[in-house]
Formats: sequence, C-alpha cells, structure tokens
Amino acid sequence: INRRVSTTVIGREARQALADQPLPALRAEVHQRIVFADSVAAGRLARETAPDSAAAREIAALVDELLRWPT
Repeated sequence: INRRVSTTVIGREARQALADQPLPALRAEVHQRIVFADSVAAGRLARETAPDSAAAREIAALVDELLRWPT
C-alpha cells in the first residue's frame, strides 16, 4: 500500500481488500509522509535527507520484501 494515511478508514480497509484478492500482496506499507515531499524538493532520497526516519525505514522494508518476493 502506497501513500497510506493510517488514521483514515480507507487506509485501514485497503489491507483487508487486498487480503480478499486471489493474488498475494506485499505486506510492506509506505505511508504518506512529509519527508517524501521534502526529499523530492531537495532532489534526494528519503534515506539521504532523513536516514533515521520512518519514511526511510518503510522504503527499506519495501525493498527488502521485493528482493525476497517469489519469482
């Protein structure tokens, strides 16, 4: 799930909607965060502008999961 807003109903329901589908879905979620906009404005990655941020951790988790994804 990309740009998830965790405080909204749709943010919570999106995961269940994916679980109801016949194809597997990634577990990693990337939330909507200000650091992403700040990073784009600076022409950098979230891990460069805020390496210890939740945004950087979420992207790292997504990459890790993609690298382990069944082929």
